Amino acid sequence: MINLEGLILSQSNPFKKKLSEQHLKIINSVESAVKTTGMSVYLVGGTVRDILLNRSPLDLDFLIEGSSDTQYFANLIGGTILQESQFGTFKIDFEGEIVDFAFSRQESYPTPGQLPIVEKGTFRQDLHRRDFTMNSIAIAVGEDGEFSTLIDPFDGENDIREKKIKILHDKSFQDDPTRILRLFRYSGRLGFTVEDSTKNILIRDLHMLDILSPDRLRNELQLILNEDTAHLSLKEYVNYDQKMYLFDGAKINVANLIKMDDEKVKSSKFSEKLKFAILALSTPIELLDGCISKFNFQSDWLDIIDSVFELQNVRKNLIEPGIRNSDLFALLNKINENVLKACLIIDGFSDVKDVILIYLNDLENLSIQLSGKDLIQLGVPEGPNIGKILNELHVAKLNGIIFSLDDEKDFVRKIFNKN
Repeated sequence: MINLEGLILSQSNPFKKKLSEQHLKIINSVESAVKTTGMSVYLVGGTVRDILLNRSPLDLDFLIEGSSDTQYFANLIGGTILQESQFGTFKIDFEGEIVDFAFSRQESYPTPGQLPIVEKGTFRQDLHRRDFTMNSIAIAVGEDGEFSTLIDPFDGENDIREKKIKILHDKSFQDDPTRILRLFRYSGRLGFTVEDSTKNILIRDLHMLDILSPDRLRNELQLILNEDTAHLSLKEYVNYDQKMYLFDGAKINVANLIKMDDEKVKSSKFSEKLKFAILALSTPIELLDGCISKFNFQSDWLDIIDSVFELQNVRKNLIEPGIRNSDLFALLNKINENVLKACLIIDGFSDVKDVILIYLNDLENLSIQLSGKDLIQLGVPEGPNIGKILNELHVAKLNGIIFSLDDEKDFVRKIFNKN
């Protein structure tokens, strides 16, 4: 096994070739700004991993040794702090680009699964606190932004070459169980397999997911759903975890999870919500309540769960012979659109697919042209009848009784005259 600790990089090394001109400019600017301060600059984490994977990094991850004052550092490099965390990480708007920075730190976990105690540390201590060997590699940035040294204390480059995910020590998942879900996220994104010893420890520690707070669980699930390869990550998780700790014991329909790779999902503006709808519909309905409390879902995510229950309640009504369009609209308009679209993609909803298509294609956006103000101009007195007539207009349009603006006006006159 090659020891890459302290490997000196030649000036012709390929690392720079994978970075954009803008990224190289930022690296050089940061190094130039701090070189007289005693600080040291490193590229770390995903930036180094992507370069070693022969990919061009989308983002820059900097590790700074020798300071813990974010405002001083931001002023030094001429940037603006956009976001700052309690763990010494911060985002800076620097030369028009959002760049991730972190001060080197060390962490300890007095209680498994809880947030760590963070202290100032060296860059080597920072590499030792990380999740996987592939993320524990640093490139030292030397004078004029040149890459001088590759620091790889855990032989992470070899694991990247072999496409393996490996933890740094056997208490890693106990210290931070979110690493379990992060492992599956990386597995799906990178196409890596789990290294043998890590696999055994993973299986041993899957139950640690139960001690995570709902907010931390939800955050990790949402990060997975944000990935283009969410279906692969979730499938891999289901294959590993026979007790389904993440989903409160619910057995997930794996065949449906694969449908997250459908082109309709990829092209969706809010694809993570559509993938979540697929996941919710792939969960046994009687176990969804447990999932809600386990993840503490809120706002629009909770609306998707509620809509799955609502769909279950109205499903029989949707397939009644001769159902009117207005009744169809009334039943489906209460259901989150992502849930309806998910029904069209996955298996198990063939009985309602036709009516969902009618609703989405023909009814959902079918509106009347007249407004309440128009009704008053047509002679309808102000009051509760305005809303009632507008509703009757909409029902008539949904049912194909009226079509044009003139039809709407005639319809109003008939109602008004009748009353």
